[in-house]
Amino acid sequence: TTPMAFTSSLKIQELVEKDYVVAHALHFFGIKFYNYSESTLAELCASKGIKQEVFVKHLESIRTESVIGPDLLRTYSVELIIEYLKHAHYT
Repeated sequence: TTPMAFTSSLKIQELVEKDYVVAHALHFFGIKFYNYSESTLAELCASKGIKQEVFVKHLESIRTESVIGPDLLRTYSVELIIEYLKHAHYT
């Protein structure tokens, strides 16, 4: 099932602020979350030709496979971590 946050009108920036794993999932699809901060997930998926259900399933798979800690952070690109920190703390 789709988490409530993804059925709402929350903007990408709000989703990333609530759950940084969203940024990682978008990065997997080649999307820089900060370029779409004012779009909703539905708008972003539609513009990129990604089914929202596919994105949510990928996000959930990351969550179930990941244990938060240094080993998980090593799987993220340095660019993604820096951009997340910049946008999470300076917006």
